[in-house]
Amino acid sequence: MSNRSINNIVVAIQSFEDAKAILGKAALLSDADTRVHVVRVVYESLADLSSKHVDGSTELKRFVLEAEEPQLVEAIDASGADIPNIESATLWNSHVWEGINHTAENTSADLILKHVDDKDSIFRLQTPDDWNLLRHSTVPVMLTKGQPWPGKPKVLAALDVYDQRHEEMNQRVLENAQWLCDKTNAELHIASVFPMLANWMDNVTTTGSYERLRNEIEKEITDNVTSACQAQGIGTYQVHALEGLADLEINKLVSSVGADVLVLGTKARSGVGALVLGNTAEKILHKATADVLTVP
Repeated sequence: MSNRSINNIVVAIQSFEDAKAILGKAALLSDADTRVHVVRVVYESLADLSSKHVDGSTELKRFVLEAEEPQLVEAIDASGADIPNIESATLWNSHVWEGINHTAENTSADLILKHVDDKDSIFRLQTPDDWNLLRHSTVPVMLTKGQPWPGKPKVLAALDVYDQRHEEMNQRVLENAQWLCDKTNAELHIASVFPMLANWMDNVTTTGSYERLRNEIEKEITDNVTSACQAQGIGTYQVHALEGLADLEINKLVSSVGADVLVLGTKARSGVGALVLGNTAEKILHKATADVLTVP
């Protein structure tokens, strides 16, 4: 049982047609006293006007926001989502990601939910807004496609158990993965990828057979994952030790196990370096086909 509590969720809606799907997931992830803050950022629809008129006209902003807010409320009502504590706001900002993050900061959000188009790959065709949201958010962000989760979904947590600098990140990923499993009655899978041994085959012959070395590495990964899960109080899970490139192997595993949500750490640094997504995380995201819960 995860100790993670969710007091405030920000749900970002840019298209009214997405409201039912994303609010349905917000309802599943909410506790009885969770407050859900639905936000829609408005600006781009006025792109044909000059920036002088758009940015300088208080009257224009007020007119647009007053016209948009009732439509957002109507979309929320029409979604039928069972969320007792819900509020909505339409914001003016030239950057969607910035408006979402401001809302998250102002509401002390524990989680951000944002809908993405149902493409073969979530991120390949997305605007820079999604990437900026992930880079600058200080709380987990779930990017979710339209389809609902099954009654017993599958959650895949991706860990890096070889780099001690990622130990805290691994703990956060496991905590969020277990919380998600608790909320959705999901089956938990945990994966860690190690480099292809073929790259060092010349040295392998001096230390033992390829198979024996691979088995030793897989056992080490399993032992490390077991220790991390014990520290988090996680009792039921399946470990996958994978050889190869992380972006390829993780996404192949998403398909082979039928994972509905991939939980992934995006930053393992602090300070200025934390504003840059990890190279491996970015490669995995480019090929992701499941919903993704990113953990900063």
